[in-house]
Order: sequence, then structure tokens, then C-alpha cells
Amino acid sequence: MENYIEYLIKKKFGPKDMAKYVLILVVLFGVVGAISISPLGWPSGLVVLAFGGYGSWWLASGLRKEFEYIMTNDHLDVDMITAGRSRKRVASFDMEAVELCARIDDPDRKGEMNRDFSRTVQAASSPDAKNARFVVYSGEKGLELLIFEPNDKIVDAMSMYAKSKVFK
Repeated sequence: MENYIEYLIKKKFGPKDMAKYVLILVVLFGVVGAISISPLGWPSGLVVLAFGGYGSWWLASGLRKEFEYIMTNDHLDVDMITAGRSRKRVASFDMEAVELCARIDDPDRKGEMNRDFSRTVQAASSPDAKNARFVVYSGEKGLELLIFEPNDKIVDAMSMYAKSKVFK
């Protein structure tokens, strides 16, 4: 029997994202202001403005992120999709490598998140998401922490391959 489950979740627009967005707008308006008083004049200034506008749009749209969780049999992949134009694998492991998977708000396992990890991957919609879970697993560089928001199907599939390590 082969399992294949996909789940997509959008990252919420947080305060850091808002600050980046405002910075992009300030720089764009600074370029517009510089062109308006520049001795280059409007013909060449329009070219700079067009490139500046496109660059601003490209940077601002890059703040829109989604996370895709893909469970294939006993293997979990987590991809980050930026603005619908690029995909990057941020975590990938077999269930054999998992030491623990639990809800973030689980009082019995809260201390597990305070360990020293070689890498932490934040792949949830927000840091304080109510359905967030964490996974401690052995990765390429040592012990790694994944914070994500899987649906019940993915949690059930994970539990099927690592019953004693996945706490619902």
C-alpha cells in the first residue's frame, strides 16, 4: 500500500513582512524622488523608474510564502513556495530519523523544544499557530527541529510509521 498525502498552508503576513514591505515602498518612492530632481531628465528617468517599479513588485511579491507538506510512505518533505514562482526544499526525512513529534502546546513535551539543535525550520503559517506541531529528527547536520502545521491525515500517516514517537 502506497501513501501519498499533500497539504498546502499559506504563511501569514507578519510584522517583519510588513516592515520589509514598507522598506521596499520607501526605497521606490526615494527613487521616484531622485529621478524627479535628477539632471538626467524624464526619458532616461522613466527607464530607471520602470526597472525600479518591476524590482519593487518582484521583491514585494517574494514576501508571499506557502509551505507544502508531502508525505510519501514513510518519508516527509517540506517545501517553501515563494510567490508561486520558486520552490525550495526546507526539510526532508524518513520517519526512522524522527525522535519525537508532538503538538507545540503539549505540556509534557514542551521541554524538548529547548534542546540544542543544529538547525530549526519554521514552516508554519505563524509562530503562534494553534495547530502547530514540532518534529525532532536526525538530519544531515545533526539534530534538527521542524515546526509545522500538518493536517490530521499527515499526522495519522506519520503515526502509522512511528507509533511510539508521534503524539497526537
